[in-house]
Amino acid sequence: MDPIPFLVSETLFSNLGGTATLKGDVPNIIIGNLLSDRLQFQDFIVNLGPGVVLSFAPVFAFLLWYYRSPLAGPLDVDMPTLRQISRIKDPALLLKCGVVLASVMLAFFLQPVTHLEPAWAAALGAVLMMAVTDRHHCSDAMEAVEWDTL
Repeated sequence: MDPIPFLVSETLFSNLGGTATLKGDVPNIIIGNLLSDRLQFQDFIVNLGPGVVLSFAPVFAFLLWYYRSPLAGPLDVDMPTLRQISRIKDPALLLKCGVVLASVMLAFFLQPVTHLEPAWAAALGAVLMMAVTDRHHCSDAMEAVEWDTL
């Protein structure tokens, strides 16, 4: 099966979803940092979220129309093999990562109460994620960061 329709769809919807949040894409990060005294995480969602949600249906309809021939027909999937290949290998790690992610998202939404900048919440989440995962791979993770971009 051709992966292009799935990759294009993921890219478009990731960009759309990122538009609605303060930390979702680079222009919003720049705007949020320049106007941090007047704009908060919720302001982006309240003001940009409705437009993003309204754009989901037309984008989805376009993708279905544009990729109708590659997606037509039955899908042959060997479910036992797929379950074996794609199984969750470390449920405890998944739980830890979920708790850290939920904590960071909660910190984003509680910014008006805690006055913790979203950048600090994200950075603390990254440090916490490295602390709760395998500590032997922290140097590999730090080397993979594009420091010039940050």
